Amino acid sequence: MRKQGRAPAGLEIVLTGGSAAPGPLIRELETSYGLDVVHGWGMTEMSPVGSLTLLNERMRRQTRAERLPYKNSQGRRLFGCELKIVDADGNRLPHDGEAFGELLVRGAAVMSAYFNDDGSGGGASHDADGWLRTGDVARIDPDGFLFIVDRTKDVIKSGGEWISSIELENAAMGHPAVQECAVIAAAASEMGGAPPADRGAEAGADGDRRPDQGVPRRQGRQVVAARRRGVR
Repeated sequence: MRKQGRAPAGLEIVLTGGSAAPGPLIRELETSYGLDVVHGWGMTEMSPVGSLTLLNERMRRQTRAERLPYKNSQGRRLFGCELKIVDADGNRLPHDGEAFGELLVRGAAVMSAYFNDDGSGGGASHDADGWLRTGDVARIDPDGFLFIVDRTKDVIKSGGEWISSIELENAAMGHPAVQECAVIAAAASEMGGAPPADRGAEAGADGDRRPDQGVPRRQGRQVVAARRRGVR
């Protein structure tokens, strides 16, 4: 589409799911090509869709730029699916758009148990009230929009705080020279965890112009060289 300078004829809606789409990608599709991006979220255990970025009438009257924060979410729950977020002790957290914790779901289409799983293996799949633990860390705003912050296994715990690897990746993806990015936790003696990042640069981009916070310059150059040779 960048080479053509337009979207394919007849293409109006892009449905994306599976993993969180980078904010810069959604912004480009919406503002540069006039496409309506619908972000979905769900699990096989939910049969399988739980939420979609379907906007209400007030939001649809806004400009594309004003709608982008909602399009960067995983949307609002579908009928018959309930969502809640809890802290490490299982206490329910407010849907204020700020608090984030583990995401749990329940509903008529949500599974009640895994086959032949009696819970003896540890890490119960459901809480005491029958809510399914999704393994996602999320926040929910007052309008009911779900924002997946990270996976519980991927979130970076540093200095007593949880840092979203997805938000860091999206920030890096906003740089024009970065084609793809992965943020992982690495042991740090003082803070507990620090978030270095591996990035792949756009072909022909100058590696020295890319942001390298948290990544040794030598490592960054190795990543760029591998991508330029077409090695993945």
